[in-house]
Amino acid sequence: MSRPAPSSGISVLTVQRRAAELMETAGVTTHIQLGAEAVRRAWV
Repeated sequence: MSRPAPSSGISVLTVQRRAAELMETAGVTTHIQLGAEAVRRAWV
C-alpha cells in the first residue's frame, strides 16, 4: 500500500483513522468495498 500521508503532511495514523471512520460510516469491511461505496455515494 502506498503511503500518501508523509508527502501531504498528514500522519499515517490520521489516514488510518479516517479510513476506519469512513468504512464504519459506509458499513463495509474492506478498502475495496469502501472504494466501491464511495463511488456509489458520489464521495469521489
